[in-house]
Amino acid sequence: MAVLIRDAGPADIAAITAIYAVEVTDFVNTYEYDIPDQAEMLRRMRDIIDRGFPYLVAEIDGQVAGYAYANTVSYTHLTLPTICSV
Repeated sequence: MAVLIRDAGPADIAAITAIYAVEVTDFVNTYEYDIPDQAEMLRRMRDIIDRGFPYLVAEIDGQVAGYAYANTVSYTHLTLPTICSV
C-alpha cells in the first residue's frame, strides 16, 4: 500500500468534504455542528492556498484517504501558525 502525498485541488473537494463530515458528526475536534457543503469547503481551501499555506491530500490506491493544511489560529490578540490534519 503506497501513500501519495500531493497538493490538493478543487477536484478533491468531494472527498475532503466527506472526510470532514465524519469529523463533524462523530467527533468533537471541529467545533462545528453543521456539515459544511462542498462550496464552503472549496471557499476555505482557496482562502488557505491564496494566503500561501499548503493544503495537501494523501492518496491510497488513487483514492483520497486524508488531508492536511496549515493555517493560523487567532486567540484575541495573538495569532499562531498551526497545522490541521484529518
